[in-house]
Amino acid sequence: MVPAERLPSSYEWEVYEEHSQPRKARQRRRRRRSRLPATVKLCLLGVAVVVLGVMYLSQQLDTVYLSLELAELEQQVNLAKQRNGHLRVQLEQVRSLPVIEEIARTKLGMVDPTDTSILVAAGMPKVLPNDAAYVGVSKPMEPEVSPWTVLAGWLNKLFPVGGVEAGEL
Repeated sequence: MVPAERLPSSYEWEVYEEHSQPRKARQRRRRRRSRLPATVKLCLLGVAVVVLGVMYLSQQLDTVYLSLELAELEQQVNLAKQRNGHLRVQLEQVRSLPVIEEIARTKLGMVDPTDTSILVAAGMPKVLPNDAAYVGVSKPMEPEVSPWTVLAGWLNKLFPVGGVEAGEL
């Protein structure tokens, strides 16, 4: 490279003159073509601000509606949890033995085996009043009178609540 002092002045002028003038003319033309009036720029800026404002308000309204819906859904979830807890308590109550026993006694007619009384008959009649009813059916056998049946009858008279059952030994 040659320092700027050694270059002839005509060379510098020619180079400067050739290249610098067309560039400035081109830039001026471009600037004039791309320039918009200030009122148009202000209008575009205003439209952009209004559009952004509407978008912001739309987002805020969506947020408010969604938060209201979320609160309603949380309330429904809490209500469902309370109902679920209530149903679990009812289920545990129904599964308890005293409740099952009460239902069996009232609705199904269950009788507690400790509350029943057993009556042992001392004997059955030898002759039935209507023998014609037993055509083709054998007559019932006569019960045996044993000391155990006598003892069971005596205990039934003495303790009528529990009852004693006589059986074969």
